[in-house]
Amino acid sequence: AHSVLLDRHFLVSVFRPGPGQFATVFTDITVRRQAEDAVRRSERKWRTLFEESTDGYLLADPQSTRFLDCNRLMCRLLGYSREEIITLRVADIHRPEDLPGVLALFERQARGDTAVEPEIPVRRKDGSVFWADIGSTLITVDGRPCLLGMFRDITERRRMEDEVRVLNRDLERRVSERTASLQIKNSVFDESITGNSIADTGGIMTECNAAFLQIWGYPDKAEVIGKPIAAFLQNSADVERIITALNGEGKWKGDYAARRK
Repeated sequence: AHSVLLDRHFLVSVFRPGPGQFATVFTDITVRRQAEDAVRRSERKWRTLFEESTDGYLLADPQSTRFLDCNRLMCRLLGYSREEIITLRVADIHRPEDLPGVLALFERQARGDTAVEPEIPVRRKDGSVFWADIGSTLITVDGRPCLLGMFRDITERRRMEDEVRVLNRDLERRVSERTASLQIKNSVFDESITGNSIADTGGIMTECNAAFLQIWGYPDKAEVIGKPIAAFLQNSADVERIITALNGEGKWKGDYAARRK
């Protein structure tokens, strides 16, 4: 009974001590009632956090590996109902080839040796697999030690990481092919029997091959690079004509009178 006036809770017992008599005993149980209310509030808060979490929760017996409880998200991740899940054990939600590592992980987590293990494959009811980072903590439920597993689905993240890896490999392949192509072009440029040279848009020489040095009479390309192309032509009008064509159309073809060293 609750006394509004006293704001106390009492356990009321009534008995007959003798003929024509009755006695009432009031036992103050306010402290006990408050403790029970606190426990109920804590349990409701725990259940709310448990059910509304963005991670899947599985409560397991550390000894038998049997599941004792789960939240709604874990049901969706695994494709089982809660009633089905509490009939399962750890071995029932993993592929046979993954079991040795998974059971070893479970034992480490049950001892408190491992907090989070990344990228663990988990098998659904339909046999498909999703990937999860699995965290754990040891808790006590109804006086018994339990292992609470927290499953964060990273399947989509893994898919995106795999796509990035594929793209990176493709990019590396393309770079390798492009490098090889440039090496071939450079080899053709360097080893050609025709005199080849490269100049910037200002008409300054930046590269030449061995044939160019031989034809123009230069012993070393250091004497060529950095000079204007006018230094290698007899007619200044040819220089202007060539540079104008290159800057405009990007190419030039024709004859000119060359000037050797």
